[in-house]
Parts: sequence; structure tokens; C-alpha cells
Amino acid sequence: MEYNYPKFTPEMKKTHTILIPNMAITQFRLLEYALRYDGYKCEILGNCGSAVAQLGLKYVHNDTCYPALLVIGLVLGGSLHPQSFGAVPVLLFLAFISGAGYVIWALLMKNNPVSRIAVFGLIIPIMNVLLSAILNGEPLFEWQYLAALVLVCGGIYLVNRPAAGKKKEN
Repeated sequence: MEYNYPKFTPEMKKTHTILIPNMAITQFRLLEYALRYDGYKCEILGNCGSAVAQLGLKYVHNDTCYPALLVIGLVLGGSLHPQSFGAVPVLLFLAFISGAGYVIWALLMKNNPVSRIAVFGLIIPIMNVLLSAILNGEPLFEWQYLAALVLVCGGIYLVNRPAAGKKKEN
């Protein structure tokens, strides 16, 4: 399956702005500098800081899923600017999948030991690589991906192995 993604042309450097989330400020500032050095217009979103986090925690539970955070952010004055009409159903689909995943995760955590459920978070990078290979036609058997697979599998093993001197629980 081949997708025709819109191409970012050199002319778009002057007309489009790349919005950078403000999650890891040091790393994203470096990204901003690199992009600007290359001639791109970019902006780090300025909704970060302890005051914003405290405001969010005042109105939202700490474990709220992304769709709820999106809606609450819009209600509190945030904005969302999809680039095309087709982006809206994709965003809604992603919000639904995120919400459903959060509900399933909460149910699993309620009925199972944390140590057995938390390890599934380590499978996310593996699934990302596999799905990008299947859906986007990206290369799968490059040494970086295989090395990452070995490291993730090693992490899963280390998390689930029984402690020295203890019997394995059934």
C-alpha cells in the first residue's frame, strides 16, 4: 500500500510554520535552532511551565487521557488548526483509539499485577517499527532497527526475570 504524502517544498519554508511541542525544552530548543539554521520557520509552543501544569492539575486528574486533555485545553482557550478537512476525522479517530486504549489499560491494571501489565509499554517501539514497515513501506531490516529490537527484548527480559534467590510466581 503506497501513500501520497504532501511534499514539503522549498517554497513552503517561507509560508509554513512548524509547531514544536514544548515537552523536553532543551532538546526542542536545539531542534528549533537547527530548523531555523536550515531556513525553516518554527515556533515552540509556549504553553509550558509549572503554572500551566498546576492549572491543569487543578481541573484535570493526573491520569486523564489525551482526548480529555484536548477537549479541556480547547475549553480553557487553546486552539487547534487542522491543515485540511481530512485531518479532522483522523484526529477524532486517534482520540477515540487513545481513549479506548486508556480504558483497556485501566481495566487491566485493576485486575492484574502492575509488573505484568507495565511490560507491555516496552512493546510500543516494536509495534511502531512493524506498523511503519507494513503501512508506510519503511525499511525493516536495517541494523538500527534490529539493534533496537534486541535492546527492547533485553529490557522485557530484565523486567520479567525472577529476582535472584526467589521462586517464580505463577
